[in-house]
Amino acid sequence: MQMFKRVSIYLAVFVFVIGLSACSSSDDSPPPPQGAAISDSNAEALSIAATDATYEASVNDAANPFGVAKSVDSTTVTVSQQVANIFKLQRSPAGAVYLTGDCGGNVEGPDNQNATSGILTFNSYCTNVPGYGNMIMDGNVSFSFRDPILNLNYNNFQVSFGGQTETLNMSMTVNLNTGEASWSSSFTGTGGEQLTISNFDMSGTPSSGININSGRVTHPSFGFIDIRTTSPVVLTGCDNNRPMSGTIVAEGGGVTSASITFNGCNSYTWCYDLGDGSGPQCNNGTW
Repeated sequence: MQMFKRVSIYLAVFVFVIGLSACSSSDDSPPPPQGAAISDSNAEALSIAATDATYEASVNDAANPFGVAKSVDSTTVTVSQQVANIFKLQRSPAGAVYLTGDCGGNVEGPDNQNATSGILTFNSYCTNVPGYGNMIMDGNVSFSFRDPILNLNYNNFQVSFGGQTETLNMSMTVNLNTGEASWSSSFTGTGGEQLTISNFDMSGTPSSGININSGRVTHPSFGFIDIRTTSPVVLTGCDNNRPMSGTIVAEGGGVTSASITFNGCNSYTWCYDLGDGSGPQCNNGTW
């Protein structure tokens, strides 16, 4: 039930802001990152980055308040009902309150109703999620829009629901024509580097084991890796906040790949494969 609630919160906030911003339209986006060229010199660092990302995406509420339920592909009846209602809303005249919550609060936006960028301010906006109670949203969401692409940035955005208050720090991009969406969230890795995680599709729990079907981790020095688990990663039971067991596989640019297997709380085995037919080369490491 906890995971269901968290999916509902996340998607409800997402579709609500889309509904408010859809009427608002020079792409200055930076070039996309490149896939990492995994080698003997960076495979261990990238494997540890994959480990940090798994922990961040499933345990650390500061970067990801929705835990393993954070997937833009997740849907529920509750959210579908909210989508249908939200997209019926018509924005009020410029400068007016966009919407008054059905259980209190409101949302305000830019003076120019057709602004292509700006900030949406949620003032204890409260909406009822049928069967689950009230959800209250507080804080600012900045947006930029170039039809049909809408970019959203949540910074210390608070959501209270089901007896919990979560803080959302992340960015989203959505195609309003197709409904396709992606998200990303940045955090500081154990090596001090600024890592970015995006579009994790996960299941399980930290205690029983996290299963990653897909997810991307971007390293500032090496580029991105696409990761998945081949055995569930157990993230509880260790005082050093390191995994107890499990294996993560990372694929970089071209045919290169790496993996990390956790051998209890204090050690791991990392491997790399250059894809040249020589097979994987493995080494042991300690935390």
